[in-house]
Formats: sequence, C-alpha cells, structure tokens
Amino acid sequence: MRWGRKLQALENSDKIASIGNSDKIASIGNSDKIASIGNSDKITSIGNSDKIASIGNSDKITSIGNSDKIASIGNSEKLHNSENIGNSDKMVISQFYILSPRGDTIINRDFRGDVLKGSAEIFFRKVKLHKGDPPPLFYLNGINFCFLKNNNLYFVLTSLFNISPSYLVELLYRLLKIFKDFCGQLTEEIIRTNFILIYEIIDEVIDYGYLQNSNTEYIRYLIHNEINNINNSNTKFPNLTKFSIKHSNTLPSNASQKPIQADNKKNEIFIDIIEKINLIMNKKGEIIYSYIDGVIQIKSYLLGNPYIKIALNDDLYIKNIHKDNTNNIIIDDCNFNHLVNTSNFETDRILSLYQPDGECVLMNYRINNNFKAPFHLFANVLYNPNHTVELFIRIKLDIPSRYSCTNVLVNCNLCKHISSVHLDPNINSDLFSAHYIPNENKLLWTIKKFKVALIYPYIIHHDIYLFTHFSF
Repeated sequence: MRWGRKLQALENSDKIASIGNSDKIASIGNSDKIASIGNSDKITSIGNSDKIASIGNSDKITSIGNSDKIASIGNSEKLHNSENIGNSDKMVISQFYILSPRGDTIINRDFRGDVLKGSAEIFFRKVKLHKGDPPPLFYLNGINFCFLKNNNLYFVLTSLFNISPSYLVELLYRLLKIFKDFCGQLTEEIIRTNFILIYEIIDEVIDYGYLQNSNTEYIRYLIHNEINNINNSNTKFPNLTKFSIKHSNTLPSNASQKPIQADNKKNEIFIDIIEKINLIMNKKGEIIYSYIDGVIQIKSYLLGNPYIKIALNDDLYIKNIHKDNTNNIIIDDCNFNHLVNTSNFETDRILSLYQPDGECVLMNYRINNNFKAPFHLFANVLYNPNHTVELFIRIKLDIPSRYSCTNVLVNCNLCKHISSVHLDPNINSDLFSAHYIPNENKLLWTIKKFKVALIYPYIIHHDIYLFTHFSF
C-alpha cells in the first residue's frame, strides 16, 4: 500500500507504522496508535485515535478530533478546528488612561477593546474608598489595575492577562518619563492642552497592547506634533509684553522643565542634584540613624550631539575603595547609567557621555551617617488629665548663614483615635501657616522662608483633643 494513489478507509487496525507518499488520506478511524504520517498533501480527518505520535510535513490539517493525546504536530502550514490549543501568558496591555484628582478622564486609549466600559469609574471608586494608601496593583472585576500617582494625577494601565507587576510599573515610569521629556511638566492643564501630542506618543509606544519602544531618542523622530507651552503664553492679555525691573543672571529652579522640542532651543544644559535625607532623632534632638539617597540628573539642550564631561568634587570618595577621611565626602554605594563612561572617574572624578535626549539619571548614590544634618528637631508631649495632649516641636536650622530654606513642609501623622484638633490662631502669619487634614489624620505646617539662627519654639503648639486615652 506504499504507492497507492488514494486510501479511502483504514479501520480497526491496531497499529499503522508508516504511510508515506500518499496524495490524499480520506479517513483513518478507530486506530489505537498512529506512529507516523509523512509527506501527505492533505489529511482530511483523523478521528477517535488514542494517540497520535507524529504528523509531519503536511500542507493542511483540516480536523483533529477526539484524540486523547497529540504528541507532536510539526511543519504544518495551517491548523483548522483543533479542539485545544493552549493559551500562553501574554504581556498585553488593554487600556491606558489618565484621571484627574476629581476622577475625570483626561486621556483614554483602549488598545484592544476587550475590557468593558466603565473601568475608569471602577478604578477611581476603589482608590477613593480604600482605607489608607491604596496598593499600586490590584485585581477587581476580572481586571488587573496598575497605577502611579504624580501631581495628583492617576496614570493607569489595565490588562486581562496575568502580567508581571514589575513590567507594568516599569512601563508606567517609562511613559511618565517620555511625557515629561516632550511636555516639560506633567500637570492637568498641560496634558489637556497637549492631548493630541500625548495620544501620538502613546500610539508610538504601545501598539495593540504590545510595547514597541520606550526610548525618547527613537520616538522623537516619529512625533510630528509640537508642544503647546502654556508657560510662555499670556492668554488673558496677549498684547502685553513681558516686563521685568531686574534681570537675574541665575536661571530659575524650574528652567530644566522645558520640553525637548522647545522652539527657542539654546546651547543649555541643566544638572540637578536631588537628595532625600532620612533621619531618626530622639526627643533631645540627637540623631540615632541617618542616610541620604541622592540622584544626579541631566537634561541637555545642546545643539548637535556633543561629548559631555562632568567633573565632580575632588574630595569625593567611595567606601570600600578608598580609605575613610572625615574631611572628605564618603559615598557608601553608587551606580551609574549605562550611557556614562566611568573610565576617568576613579582618577579624575569625571563622568563622560554623549548627549541623551530628554532627562537622564547619571548617577544614584547613598551616604550613611557621614554627614551633618541641616536641621534639628526637639519634640515634647504633655499629657493632661482632661483627655488632651499638648504637642511641642522646635525646629533649629543648622546650615551656613548665607543660605536659607524656602517652602519647608512639616508633616506630623496622628493616631486614629483623635476626635478634634485645636489650632492656635496666633501661629498663622506671613512666615508660616498650619492646618489639620482630618481625612488623613495629619498636621501640616508650611514655612515660606526659614533663615539661619532663627528658632521657632512656638511654631508647633497645638492642643489635641482625644476621644479615648492613648499613648504614643
């Protein structure tokens, strides 16, 4: 039967070892095992077989039904009507939207149409009704939600697939970085004004739920819309010219928030050093534990593609590499961007790189306990027999006299058993103000300008009325 032109039916055979070079096999039924079927042009039906070991080099397989096990189907061009083809996990995004603090949808992009309408309302209701801070990722009504909050705006991704949480969070951070590179800032007004640009960026980054490219240097050549910078326009009085009595040689602190597509692009480069100081103090103002998390960021508007060299302090040393010296700056740990050339860092403290597009983090570093705190806190709590507690906090600034601090925020979290808070009306002045946020059980003080050698012993002196007895 090896050279038969057509086989109409082979039934009730215990085993078929090999059928080769047949033009067409019409039906093979009730066979216990089919070991190999090769080089057939078309296989119409294979039914009720206990096991199919191998089907190879077939141009078309129309139907495979009621088989207990299919070990291998190879080199087939098309499969039709197979009962079970397993679904693998997919890194697919269903939706992306931006919500305002009120829950209004500013940006909404549905990539696949597989999520029912109203998911934004479901998300916002869940976040607002959640006690405390909501988790950045949660599963609700069959939908996986992942969000980041920036400038009181909610940036949300949804998916019906079981996607890695780190992938979703990283994708959101990449989207926020690209938006900031093109728009300069991320505020509700800027996003509403440049919504066409935002939609174009989203479509270039994500296509049908799949990530395409999240590199600003690549995407910028695909974007055709320009930024509408509302900071440079006067909508109320467009005919008035800008007037300034005094011209400063120092650029403002928000100068680096310009978009990369600015019309009046100059040869400028901005380097920001952002440090977050974490301190644990006792009631005497003594520091128990402290560390600094620092970031060096760069945003370049230089023409062309120049090679940039940035020199750091000569007294900068890295722990475990150099010997400790109390007069020097000792960094306990650091890491660099992959774009940075660190070949001259050990000898000359120079970081070199080609100009990146958008904002780029050059270096992250950490310093433990080897620094002088810029301020000291002295706290005291007095318990009264009438179920009240008086809180005293004194702040002392400890920096060189030629410097001052502006827009200082003091945040004090209170326990949940507080029924009311009384604020001293004499505290509010032109220098500082205080208010209580009952929904968050938080006291917040704002100091507009804090100079050296000024101590505010009365800045935080409030009577806190308690519903029941409690202890700190």
